[in-house]
Order: sequence, then structure tokens, then C-alpha cells
Amino acid sequence: MKKIIFIVGGVCLLAGASTAQDRVFTYTYQSNVLTPQEREIEVYNTFHFGRQDFYRAYQSKIEFETGIVKNLQASIYLITNTKTGYNLNNDSAVSSSSSFAIANEWKYKLSDPVANAIGSALYTEFQLSEDEFEWENKIILDKKIGRNTFAFNIVGELERGKTTVNKQLQSEKVFNAKLFFGYAYYLGKGFNAGFEARNINTREEGEWGNANLYAGPVVSYYRDKFWVNLTVMPQISSFRGATYKGLDLQNYEKLEARLAFSFEL
Repeated sequence: MKKIIFIVGGVCLLAGASTAQDRVFTYTYQSNVLTPQEREIEVYNTFHFGRQDFYRAYQSKIEFETGIVKNLQASIYLITNTKTGYNLNNDSAVSSSSSFAIANEWKYKLSDPVANAIGSALYTEFQLSEDEFEWENKIILDKKIGRNTFAFNIVGELERGKTTVNKQLQSEKVFNAKLFFGYAYYLGKGFNAGFEARNINTREEGEWGNANLYAGPVVSYYRDKFWVNLTVMPQISSFRGATYKGLDLQNYEKLEARLAFSFEL
């Protein structure tokens, strides 16, 4: 609770500051990029709640983002993950763990969501932690029509890492195919409201495994050179791999919530 109060308090203090990008979603990317003269700090706080047994997780991502040349931006960020849940080797014990990662992303804008028929961008990201490497690529599409903003992402993510099977260390390769959709309506005075949806499909050892759908409301606010967004996403359905009442609560959470904010330097 103290952690949440601290984060929200920090957001309120920054709201008086002077948004380079009027980003209105927290999970779904839009095609806009920073100009070469612009610099931003972005902070993402993601909370995970509820699996088949007791489970809580929190991810913090702090990102420095800058425009490189026209239509191209890059960023570097630090990620901290903390998890608390039942130890699978001892049903009566609760264990906690932490991990750290560093990542680099590049985004190139191809067309504009207002001036062109559709906005588009290409995105690639590399992430490295102590025992895992991830490579993610996105096709970003979006469109602004009056007060309405639509965005759609097609994502492919490759994960390589180490896992323990029968007390032996083994290599692991996982491919995730993801789809994201966001819609927001501009309410005026910097406020937007809408929803986001996310579909996750996992392929491991040559076979498709989990397929889950999340969806929920998003609200956002921007002022001058600052924006803040909040999305709450419950798991709606598991098309493959369901473990409890049509949901996959063994590998995924019942609920995710993400609070993100940014300010220009």
C-alpha cells in the first residue's frame, strides 16, 4: 500500500510540470515518435494479482527516451521485477524473488495517424537479464478521427533462457505472438477514456500452448509536457490452457493493472 501511495503521490507532483507524445494507452503503442530535440523520462508500474494459489507481482520500468533523427527514436530502460507466491516445492511456504533487466528499443515512424490514411511504425526491442534474453518486434498501426483514437499492434517476441527441470539446468526457448487493440475517446481538458485488449499466444517446444485474452478500461490525462495513463485488465478467457473457470491461472494472472506517466526533460 505504501508503494502505491508513493507512486501516485509522485505522479501528482509531476502533473504540474510541463507531453511531447499524447500517448493515451499503457499497453498498446501508437505511431508517434519524439523529434531529435525532445527527451523524455517514462515510468511504468505494473501490478499482477491472483493465480490459482496466492500470487502477487510488481514490475517497475524506468525509461529514458530520445529522438535520434526525423521519424526515429530510441530508448534505454531499467526493469525491476518482484514476485511473491507459494513455493512449488513446498505448498506451505511463501517465497519471494527479485530480478533485474536492461533493455534497448528503437521505433521508426512510417506514416501519420492524422495526415495519412493510417498511422504506422516499426518497433524492435532487446532485453537482457541475468538468465534470459528477449527480442521483441512490433508492427504499430493507429488512426485519429476527430475525438477518437484507435491503435492496433502485432507483436512477435522470442525468449531464450535457463530453467530447472528435475533439479537440472536446461535451455528454454519460447515464442509469444501477441495482439493489442486500444480505443480512446477525448473527453476534453486533456482527458481520454476507453479500453484496451490483449491476446497472448505462446509456442514452446514446437507446440502452441497458452492462448489468453485480457481486456479492460483505460483512462489518460495529458497537460503540456506531461501525461499519465492507467489501465486495469482482467483476464477474460483462456482459449487454450484453462485451469480454473475458463481462465489460465497457472501461468497468468487474474488481473493486471498498469500506471504509467512521463515528463519531457
